[in-house]
Amino acid sequence: STNTVIDYITPYLLQSVDSTVIKYNKIDTKKIPIRLQLFLQNQVPAAVLPEPLVTFAEQKGAKVFADDRKLNKTPTVAVFRTNFLTEHSKSVKRFLLAIEDAIHIINKRPDSVRVIMLDNCRVPELLKNTFPVPIFPQLALPSEDNILNAYKWLSETNIISAKLDIEDLMSDEYLP
Repeated sequence: STNTVIDYITPYLLQSVDSTVIKYNKIDTKKIPIRLQLFLQNQVPAAVLPEPLVTFAEQKGAKVFADDRKLNKTPTVAVFRTNFLTEHSKSVKRFLLAIEDAIHIINKRPDSVRVIMLDNCRVPELLKNTFPVPIFPQLALPSEDNILNAYKWLSETNIISAKLDIEDLMSDEYLP
């Protein structure tokens, strides 16, 4: 899926299992259910999928080749414009506090949010009784290395052209 987190993470996944992998053929399939279907129908030899579709594919006989949990990458970040942070700093702090509270509730009592997950996360019917509620990491800034690698990729793929300074990209001022 071109210019997405999946596009960014795929080379790292491949290199995590075989450092000699440099080239591979991509078939741009942005719609994840179609990507899963192509894979399960043997129309493509491999696919990069999110959970719970990885577990679903495994139950259908697929083998996991690489897993991002073994990578030291931050797949999700919250990004705010500087002017928004200036104008709404209290709201941003409350927003991040709410996320931290939700993480605490989910990690402490995952069964209490299971129904919400099943209602909102498109868990395949086959997995509704067995797929675990994920454990979430505490809020933290991504590492400088993660930021620099993502910035390099964004620049090389022409997603962004602006020259950015790492000190201008991160602040723990708003974290709870």
